[in-house]
Amino acid sequence: MTFPTTLLDWASLFAALVTTVTALIGAGYSIYRLGYRSALEGIRQENLVKRYENIYVPMSNLFMTRPVTGSRAILAPYFQQRWVNAKKLLKEGRILRACRALFDKKTTKELVGFELGHDFPLGEIHQILEDNEAYADEKLLQLVQEVDRLGYEIPAAYDYPGEADGLMTDEELTLFNHIAQTHTKLKRTFSPD
Repeated sequence: MTFPTTLLDWASLFAALVTTVTALIGAGYSIYRLGYRSALEGIRQENLVKRYENIYVPMSNLFMTRPVTGSRAILAPYFQQRWVNAKKLLKEGRILRACRALFDKKTTKELVGFELGHDFPLGEIHQILEDNEAYADEKLLQLVQEVDRLGYEIPAAYDYPGEADGLMTDEELTLFNHIAQTHTKLKRTFSPD
């Protein structure tokens, strides 16, 4: 091997050296980023498994022993009933409302509650979250706070003897649906069944 003697030879040697060093640094950085992403994904997966096992399975089990039922009434299921409602509005001169009344079955809001006199298990949910707070997702914490806030703002909401026993509030129903849907989604992901 001969040493470069001209400036052009030195410049080409320097360019080759810079290119090699840059390629090595780029490859090292890419390998680092790939390992970093892989480690982050592993941590996320581990946290999801713990969220499923430590939060959503116990919360879902709380509702296994409390049968939940719902009902909704349809006050005008037949066209003849809706026609009578529309005729009343036509007599009052409300044509647009009469047209709407022909298609309005007057469905009531769904009432959901627990059978056998059970109440919403908010205390147990709080205990599960206190024991596993690190794995709880933001949506779950927000929904629990909303249910909590309802108890503080309207403490008598839970004290209507004989009238609202076992019925869920809208906030409790939203929390229940979130728990059920997230449990189902995570179960499909992690359970071998």
